[in-house]
Amino acid sequence: ILGGDVEVAMTQREASAPDKGALAQLGTLSETIRMRAMAQPQTEGGSPILVELKGVDNAYPLYGALTLEQGRYASLSPDRVLVGKALVERMGVKSGDGLRFGSASFAVAAIIADEPDRLGEGFTLGPVAIVSMEGLRRTGLIQPGSLYESKYRLRLPAGDDAGAVRKTLEKRFEARSWEYKDRDHAAPGANRFFDRMGQFLALIVL
Repeated sequence: ILGGDVEVAMTQREASAPDKGALAQLGTLSETIRMRAMAQPQTEGGSPILVELKGVDNAYPLYGALTLEQGRYASLSPDRVLVGKALVERMGVKSGDGLRFGSASFAVAAIIADEPDRLGEGFTLGPVAIVSMEGLRRTGLIQPGSLYESKYRLRLPAGDDAGAVRKTLEKRFEARSWEYKDRDHAAPGANRFFDRMGQFLALIVL
């Protein structure tokens, strides 16, 4: 669900290079940035659509696999984009077609069949489109005041306690106002639901 053993998230900013270095010392680090953007078709008569644009680095995904309807996923070049099925259905695009995000043009490389960390991303307003981090910066959409979310996920060495690592990070960076999750608390809402359901079933048994 989470896409890593530990996740550090922040909005409208990115972690500094020293902070990224400190996180990378704990395990394999993967960085993603997600934001809402308008997908502009490069064909006549097409209408722009609001999408969830996601930039990923070369380490993504740390767990699971990003599967495509055709072919296998490999690191994206800065001018390529992967699109979700919903975007294909709404815009009628196919592999090889052009899309524009911000000031940058992309060619559709493939259609996404399954996004491994989709549940961990939470609520989304539109279909997903995935580009490389370099591709995301090409768009010019990351500006002061832009609304985006940066996530830094860690794959810890075997045997490391994800909960303990999360608590250590919370204490070390308590002045940063970051948000933390670990693999055992990837979906707090679901955890609360299961706890309450367990209490309810216990009452029935009594």
